[in-house]
Amino acid sequence: MKGNIVRPEPIIPPIIHIGYDKNEDLPGFSYQDPKESVCIPFAQTNQQPTEGYQGEDFYIEEFTDAKIKEKWQAFSQDPDAAKPIIELAKSFSLSEFRNTGTVSPIGKIEPNEDVNLANIRRPAFFGQSVYNENIAKVDDKTYIVEFTVPRDTYERLHLKVCTPIKLRGWFIEGEGILDNSGNKTHAIAIMIGGRSIETTAIHHPDDPLYVYDSETKEYKGISYPNEQKTTEKWGLRQWRGYLYALNQVGFDVLTIDKRGHGISGGLSASDTGEQAEDLFRMLDQLESGNGLRMLASTGELFVGEQATGKLLRGEQAKSVPVIIGGSSQGSMVAAWAMQKNFAEFCHLGISC
Repeated sequence: MKGNIVRPEPIIPPIIHIGYDKNEDLPGFSYQDPKESVCIPFAQTNQQPTEGYQGEDFYIEEFTDAKIKEKWQAFSQDPDAAKPIIELAKSFSLSEFRNTGTVSPIGKIEPNEDVNLANIRRPAFFGQSVYNENIAKVDDKTYIVEFTVPRDTYERLHLKVCTPIKLRGWFIEGEGILDNSGNKTHAIAIMIGGRSIETTAIHHPDDPLYVYDSETKEYKGISYPNEQKTTEKWGLRQWRGYLYALNQVGFDVLTIDKRGHGISGGLSASDTGEQAEDLFRMLDQLESGNGLRMLASTGELFVGEQATGKLLRGEQAKSVPVIIGGSSQGSMVAAWAMQKNFAEFCHLGISC
């Protein structure tokens, strides 16, 4: 069929002002509720089309491999333009996120040293009346776990630190979930937090994430630990609520502080590719017991061979159904883990 191609008019998304943490106008999609049409802010990236952009699709045309290389060449020839990008990259190379123990000395440990697992906060700690979190109800089903993983390349080659890293957190035993035959099967939900999530950090219920500044008319985030010494990290009540909900529907729940975070060792907190490798290492150690320590609610300690397969109920790690989820940086870890499991490992001829 001949004739001129008629291109549809570009769809101009609605714009709405959002508060913390952007405090700026963002495009979104419209939704008609019973009272009025509202804009739900959504953006694929924090980069928006420039004013007067005449292309057909900014998010396709400006994000090709050729365009990215072109921009990199331009930045590499301009030291002033490259400097802030290089400085930002350096900030990701060596950083730690540790607030656990800044409000209460109970649960404060030295993450890069040998640790008595009994000194780590258990779910019951958060059952105190001041916190009253549901997670305390699963204390008798919870093991404090400690896995052993290798240093990442940066720490070994540049910092000359080769001692193993210890990853610590909780394993909450579940009752099992129903399979297609109506039988219960044990499945593990591995939950990986973001930079601001530390498994055992304190979050007081009265403390908000942000406040409104009437002078600037902006919402401003509150840094923790706060001056009142009531909260170590914000968002932990909600995070532990997710852990509890997953366990209540039957999942075994494994959550650890990533390397460089909270009660886990490590000096570099931003290597999400290596943190994804840690998920597979942890599953292997649950089966073999190698490098694994576990402390039951009874105070009984299981080390190495004593821990072999105990939390897997004797099954092999690769035969147990596993789901992975995470918030913020934890979602990046989950994405890397899925890439490795479904593409990278299979490419190497490893059974997936």
